[in-house]
Amino acid sequence: MSVGNLKTYGNKGNNFPFQLKTLQGLSLGQCSKIQEFDLNAATPGALKTAIEMLFQTYPNAYLVSKTVFFDGGQYVAFVTLSNV
Repeated sequence: MSVGNLKTYGNKGNNFPFQLKTLQGLSLGQCSKIQEFDLNAATPGALKTAIEMLFQTYPNAYLVSKTVFFDGGQYVAFVTLSNV
C-alpha cells in the first residue's frame, strides 16, 4: 500500500495511518452481519452434531470464532458466524 506515503506533512513517510483506515473501512461490511450462538450438550459427539446442524442451518455463513469447553457437567461451544 504505497498510496498515502507522503513525506510533505504529518508523519513524514509513515504509511501506517492510511493503511489502518483502509483496512478498517474494508472490515466494516464483514462485521455488520455477525451472529453469536451458544450450544450445550452432554457429550462431545452431541456437541459436534449441534455444531454441524448450525452450519447446515446457515450454509452461506463462515466461521469467525469458536470456543469449546467442559464446565464440569456439560460441553459448551460459543460459535460466532458472519453471514455474507
